[in-house]
Amino acid sequence: MKTQFAITPQQAQEVIASFIKKRPEVPESVSGPVSPRARLISHNIDKAAAEAQRFQAERLPALTGVVTARGWDIGQKNRCSDPVPRGHADGGGRAAGNDRFYRDQNCNTYEMTGAIEFSLPLYDGGANAAQRGSANARRMGLEAELAAHVRSHDAESRRLQDQLLDELTQIAETRQRIEELETQIASERLLSTRTRGNLLGLLSLEQRFADEQARLISLELDAEGTRMEALQLSGSLADSLTITLGESGC
Repeated sequence: MKTQFAITPQQAQEVIASFIKKRPEVPESVSGPVSPRARLISHNIDKAAAEAQRFQAERLPALTGVVTARGWDIGQKNRCSDPVPRGHADGGGRAAGNDRFYRDQNCNTYEMTGAIEFSLPLYDGGANAAQRGSANARRMGLEAELAAHVRSHDAESRRLQDQLLDELTQIAETRQRIEELETQIASERLLSTRTRGNLLGLLSLEQRFADEQARLISLELDAEGTRMEALQLSGSLADSLTITLGESGC
């Protein structure tokens, strides 16, 4: 154990004790549509559907708006109709006195232009249709896989639960027989010491007692195996084993 799993027998016993303490006697079954596998398939279905919608959107007309603006004379302190010196580039013909003129030109210090571009894919050789067909086929295949998984999951959940309940019933009955045999053996031993009773009968009881103990161990192992299968099917095995799954950093 130490060589293969790098743990000591004491550590293994602690893991087993922790599992037995945390695991339920009869695990709750999870319906097929909300099982871990079903959620993964549903995610892939949504992904394929979104991909098909993206290909469909590529066939639609595209409108693009383009706006261009330009500014100049940002630092110009003179406004429209303000007096400017003679020779100023924006001076008009209206004299303002004292060798100055009113500003009548280029009053706006910016301009803006806009355009709308329209594009429409006409012919792509059938590539878009092929891509949409592939995405839709993948989606339908995943939907069929999901339906099959739901049926299989529900049937397997019922089978495991019924099997575990049957094994637990057999375990209880076997323990009851063991207790009865212990009582009979104790009584037979007491009788044999007093009256020298039938030793073969005592040996027969002890043999039956050993057989029932072996049967109990086998049933308990089978029940634990069935229980772990049920926990794994419902997606709660990691919690019972105290295994924490980290989140992706991406």
